[in-house]
Amino acid sequence: MAIKVQINLAVVVAVIAAELASMLWLSDAMPWGKRYEQRYLISAVVADFALAVILQWITTTRWGLRKWDDALWLSACVTLVYAALTAPHTVYGPSSLIQLAFTSLHKFIVILTMLAAMFLVRKYSKN
Repeated sequence: MAIKVQINLAVVVAVIAAELASMLWLSDAMPWGKRYEQRYLISAVVADFALAVILQWITTTRWGLRKWDDALWLSACVTLVYAALTAPHTVYGPSSLIQLAFTSLHKFIVILTMLAAMFLVRKYSKN
């Protein structure tokens, strides 16, 4: 089983969309502002690129996106995997559980944004 890394328009748009969603999520305009997280742009873009490539591989080989429900379910599943792997190392009380829920919601939005961008680029680039 080989993973073929393809940098195409869908991946580039997904990375840009995810970065914009993250910047909005962590902006001062939001009620929580920058209280929770500080981000380093280069590592964020590299991580977003890696996530976009993984999501592209999943959606082209394992979990096809035929409708929006598929994107929601895949986002939820990947977010639950993230939360399940992170929780034993970060949750030590109610406040840290809320922090994990907040971070997991952010991850869900980033993944859903990436999948929506990929779906739309694939849909409209074929026509």
